[in-house]
Amino acid sequence: MPDRTRDVTFAAFVAAERPMLQGVAYLVHGRADRAERVVEATLAHLFEDWPVQGPMSDVALRRLMAVGPHQLDLPWRQRARVELIDTAHTSTAPPGIAADLAALGLEQRQLVILRHFAGLSLARIAQLTGQAFDAVHELDRSAREQLIQADREREDDTVLAAQLAAAIPFQLRTALPPQLDLDHGKQLVRRKVGRRLAIAAAAISVLVGTAVWAPRAPLGAATSPPAPVPISAQSSSAPPCRHSDDDCRASVLTAWRLQMADVITSYLDPEHNYFSEPTYGDGPAYENRGFWQGEGGALGLDLSPNVSGATVVYLQVATSRTFAVRCGTLTKQNCVAQRFMDGNRFILTETTYPYEGLEVQFAPDGREVVTVVARNAAHGRALDISRGDLIGLVQDSRLRLPHA
Repeated sequence: MPDRTRDVTFAAFVAAERPMLQGVAYLVHGRADRAERVVEATLAHLFEDWPVQGPMSDVALRRLMAVGPHQLDLPWRQRARVELIDTAHTSTAPPGIAADLAALGLEQRQLVILRHFAGLSLARIAQLTGQAFDAVHELDRSAREQLIQADREREDDTVLAAQLAAAIPFQLRTALPPQLDLDHGKQLVRRKVGRRLAIAAAAISVLVGTAVWAPRAPLGAATSPPAPVPISAQSSSAPPCRHSDDDCRASVLTAWRLQMADVITSYLDPEHNYFSEPTYGDGPAYENRGFWQGEGGALGLDLSPNVSGATVVYLQVATSRTFAVRCGTLTKQNCVAQRFMDGNRFILTETTYPYEGLEVQFAPDGREVVTVVARNAAHGRALDISRGDLIGLVQDSRLRLPHA
């Protein structure tokens, strides 16, 4: 299949199926961060073999269920942590259907999710998992019994399906830009090619070492230099508009800022009674022109309070740390780097409240850098937020730059 057609068909599949895969992964593992890594790895490795034989969604689900720790060693994740994902299920999921799923055995949990969330029939699940139909039917019966014991309303399949869907965290209900998974898949392909070249080079070096002891070729024998090893270029996501298309840029920026404001509000102002419409200033902190030329840059916005408020929130998303605002610049505070127990690394101020100035910076995929700053800029009612609130906010997968 030509590369262009391969990319287009894969991107279309990701756009259509990623939300379902994210939901399945979350319900299986009980943690949003783990679900994101599992789906990320599944789709990246799926691209290596694209196009696949058989129903594409079935192939993706089968691979998602079988992701092993070695497949979570992903080159685009900084200091990626490898963890067991298919052993005894100890979930920190909130009470409800997610916690009840965690009490099931792994096979029971997977079957319930495939049938009542992904909508697969028992026959199709048997084919997908390679189990006998009778075995699948028995697993379904025992799993349903346990779930119904915790909530009698689950005897109705529609109630069970609704509870499963409602348990999915909001950030996992929509797809990321397909270009991210496309780039990740290409990185794995390049890594595989690089390993093959390294093995070939090692084999050649052994042959060259052996040749020292071999009879020399006659003087004047024709020789040819080895072919140069190709070096693949790092691909990057294209900007959504041409640099010269002012109307497109204005439309994309407006939509992006409104979307980012909605994400911020969902964490810091869920009642929607504190912030007004997003605003922005001049300069690279709010719009770096190089971003529209595909050269890297940053976009930002301010979310200001209504007339009685004091706390302003600034958000910036940059293509790399080169373009990200330096931590401490806006609040005049010292910043430190901290790695948490879940493996995530943040750069943040040691302050606690907005009147001191709070800043948190996070690079979720080792590329785009998300910066959130909260500070009191006027007299009035300060927003009751903490540094922990901002740490939770910057990890939301919707905080991304717009891409084509």
